[in-house]
Amino acid sequence: MEKIMQVYYKLYEIYGPQGWWPIVNNKTLLCEYHNNAPKNESEALEICFGAILTQGTQWYPNVVRAIQQLKLGRPFKKQELEVITRAEIRQAEISGNGEKVTKKAILTQNTNWKNVEKAIIQLNKNNLIDIEKILKINNKKLALIIKSSGYHNQKAKKLKNFSLFLIENYNGNINEFFNNSVKKLREELLSINGIGPETADSIILYSAKKPIFVIDAYTRRIMGRVGFKEDTYDGLQGLFMKNLNNNGLRSKCRLPSICEHLISFERTRQGGCPSRGTNEVGARNRNRKVCGFLSMSPCANYNQMRTDGNPKHKRDFERSHNNERLFNEYHALLVELGKNICKKKPLCSKCPINKMCNYLAAFKIF
Repeated sequence: MEKIMQVYYKLYEIYGPQGWWPIVNNKTLLCEYHNNAPKNESEALEICFGAILTQGTQWYPNVVRAIQQLKLGRPFKKQELEVITRAEIRQAEISGNGEKVTKKAILTQNTNWKNVEKAIIQLNKNNLIDIEKILKINNKKLALIIKSSGYHNQKAKKLKNFSLFLIENYNGNINEFFNNSVKKLREELLSINGIGPETADSIILYSAKKPIFVIDAYTRRIMGRVGFKEDTYDGLQGLFMKNLNNNGLRSKCRLPSICEHLISFERTRQGGCPSRGTNEVGARNRNRKVCGFLSMSPCANYNQMRTDGNPKHKRDFERSHNNERLFNEYHALLVELGKNICKKKPLCSKCPINKMCNYLAAFKIF
């Protein structure tokens, strides 16, 4: 359906690339986007833990705090929390001004940072983003560390259930687990007590980097207001999966393919790119690092596929990779719209897609 892609293009034009999944930096404990994560097994596991912890709560500050404390191996002390909070505010200011976020820039207005740094030095020893350490730690202690994420006793058990599954079935090797097909990954994730469809799909899309569309509360709310009638998880997911298949974008939407659109964005981002606009949203996105999928050679696997002499391998990989990046960006853009604009009480006058919205038309909000 053309409307689905119109929503995507408009959100991308306004908000720019989102760079999900964010990773907590091991040296600063600050949350960073646009790192093309996961780049290693530790980051893949961090994303899995984050997907479990984000159940029923918001990413910042609740889940971010939980992951930061998992990396410390203990809860923040009061002074440490105050310093980290000020550092995050400073990080947002620097990013919003289009400047590069560096440790030095954060320290200039955060003289107590060294107190936190002393704790971070112990990070490698105490870091709980580790399957075996999660299984060894006492349940009550783990629950206390992730308390900020809500439902902490239940989520502590879920983290242990997931870790135990990997140990028992894949000898703790998450990369071996991710070598499975999307179908098998989803079936096995859903067999783990405490992991439902949204969490399973988040792990597959963001950590395994395989194409499946995540349906969350923001997606259901936005697409319902825009006018789509699908009201079940599977129904709404099927709508996206069917109509966003990269192989059929041209014929169904009569719009450029996702790769062409994004490459065009890359070529013009230093000029008249909409995300560099003068409005508040444009200012926030100014000088953002563009995601790695704007490259026509996104990873080593692509180059291998391109030169192995089998055109079917190349087509299959390109289609899968392009769909994964499209699903990633689209879902992240819907989250951005949902948490800031399309709330339970929507800010319709500020919504970039209000002209497509049935909710606005029905209630004549402005």
